[in-house]
Amino acid sequence: MQQHAKVNNLDSKKPSFWLLHSLGWIVYVVIFSFDNLLFTAEKNVNPIVIVGLIVSALVAATLTFPLRYIYRKCWQLSPKIIIATISLCCLVVALIWTPTKTLTMWRIHDIQMHLMDAEITDNVRKQENTIQQKKT
Repeated sequence: MQQHAKVNNLDSKKPSFWLLHSLGWIVYVVIFSFDNLLFTAEKNVNPIVIVGLIVSALVAATLTFPLRYIYRKCWQLSPKIIIATISLCCLVVALIWTPTKTLTMWRIHDIQMHLMDAEITDNVRKQENTIQQKKT
């Protein structure tokens, strides 16, 4: 009876799966935001890039949370089956997430370029208006 109480007490002290899962993907967004800040020509974090990272993290979190249940079912099986299952699951998730992440970031890049072009066009118009006003 006491042994059972100790096990329940230990289980209650474990951090929540959902807390750790969420924190992991939040850290992903933070790390790649800093990456964007430190290793790009622009020295500010573009909110559009953050949106892309959040979308990517949401897709990844959705793809990876079922792995918990798959791995739990395999836990008592032989190490060969566990390794094969983990490898197959990782491959399937990677085959879905990688193109999704890439397409999302390409789309974000296209939006960024469109906004930059619009800003440049706006600046050129302002300069032309200033030149016109100086001529008159």
